[in-house]
Amino acid sequence: MSFKLVGAALILIAGYGVSLVLNSKESSKAYRLVCLCRLLRFFRLQIDCYCAPIGEIFARVDADILQGCGCRAPVRDLDTFIGSLDPPPDGKVRELLCSLASELGSGYREDQLKCCDYHLSLITPLAEAATLDAARRKRLNTVLCLAAAAATVILLI
Repeated sequence: MSFKLVGAALILIAGYGVSLVLNSKESSKAYRLVCLCRLLRFFRLQIDCYCAPIGEIFARVDADILQGCGCRAPVRDLDTFIGSLDPPPDGKVRELLCSLASELGSGYREDQLKCCDYHLSLITPLAEAATLDAARRKRLNTVLCLAAAAATVILLI
């Protein structure tokens, strides 16, 4: 009987462990978009206050923001930033980043600020929706994994 109880406990622990792995993946997707919003706000601030070029902005940005976005290599421009993201962004976010890369860095300060504001207004709702979706999916992952583990324990006992 004690072997059955130990086995049941191990199955429940495994179900909980699977839910933790799935939840961390869901959190990382939403966190990447939030860090991308932080990066765009930093771009806007640097352009507004210092009229800094993109290369200098990437040199000044905090490494935690870049790592949070998924950037795995040192970058000097937006094209290499997009290429270094791991995993690559999905379709909508990739389109917005490519659009930002083509528009940012050329033109006057006011045009660059408008570009930052425009892309920030498009990416911020995506980040908010991803955060809410991640919370919903995390609850679902936890319930399904624990329910599957409990059902397995019930069937084996």
